[in-house]
Amino acid sequence: IMSPFLLLLLLLAAIAVRGSNITISSPSLPANLTSPDIHSAIILSRSFPNPTIYLPTESPTFLTSTITLTSEDSDLTITSVSGSSTFAQLSGGVGLTDWTLCPMDEHLLCAPLPEGGQSRHLIVDGRRVPRSLGDSTLTDLFLNPVEVSLNGYILAPNASKHAAVQEWLSSNGTASPELVFTAEGSPWTESRCTIRSVSVLESSGQVEVTMANPCFTNVQQKPCNQGTATPAHIENSGKSDLREGEFFVDEVRGVVMYFPLAEEVERNPEDVMEELEAVMPILEVLISSSETEKGKFEYIE
Repeated sequence: IMSPFLLLLLLLAAIAVRGSNITISSPSLPANLTSPDIHSAIILSRSFPNPTIYLPTESPTFLTSTITLTSEDSDLTITSVSGSSTFAQLSGGVGLTDWTLCPMDEHLLCAPLPEGGQSRHLIVDGRRVPRSLGDSTLTDLFLNPVEVSLNGYILAPNASKHAAVQEWLSSNGTASPELVFTAEGSPWTESRCTIRSVSVLESSGQVEVTMANPCFTNVQQKPCNQGTATPAHIENSGKSDLREGEFFVDEVRGVVMYFPLAEEVERNPEDVMEELEAVMPILEVLISSSETEKGKFEYIE
């Protein structure tokens, strides 16, 4: 009769054929075991005393959910397979793949927006990419509105002639620009509120801008006279505002648009789409730990 321990080893061996580079060692194991991902590795390591999980260094270990450690992991060590010579990386992002030339905008690259993607951030080839930034003429439309309330703005009729506003009007609600506010008296702080809808009032030709709430109400009603309804600038303003090295997210259609840098398009577009290394954050918390007395992390960034 095969022992439970041997059955477990056979199970782990079956998992190992999937080619994972995450390994598990323990003083009670005759050889290192492999696991398809770090979450599975942690669960498996609980079967052995004083386990160590080794993470690869040739590429980041991407997390699809937060690592949760409990009292069962008090003797666990998670470290780099290369020790102090090369740190392993834990990433709460997901790689963007399936890049294509954007329909009707073939100077831009399009990729599906990953589920849970944080659309304010994008890393391309190791650098943080800024979102499309509306120019000063767009921001100026909001500096002297016809009317401002806790729900939004009424802008002058000439606002409908601005290219970005025309894009918002024609998007059928798919655009998701954000107004960025710096608090009165503390300009180092920033609040961001999304524009929910834009329409033209038939009676006057004025442009009605409805803001997301309670965000917009809170921005105006900050304590200590820090409230404001005057944006400093506008982000994710639209594809018409994209400059080289910037990105725009259409959250309703679920599309990320990126304007590659000149040096990136020195290669032909097919190469850019194949070689572009883009990562979008999906997790705010990478590790959650409770009741762990001896568990530790080493040589990880």
